[in-house]
Amino acid sequence: MRYGSQSSLFPLKPHGIFGFVIKYFQTLINRIKSLQL
Repeated sequence: MRYGSQSSLFPLKPHGIFGFVIKYFQTLINRIKSLQL
């Protein structure tokens, strides 16, 4: 029972971090684009 809950929670952590990184890069790209204009 415990193992199942842990395995189900594990994939969520990397995905959350990955999504946060993508959002951070998107904001950086938007800033660079605005600076170039």
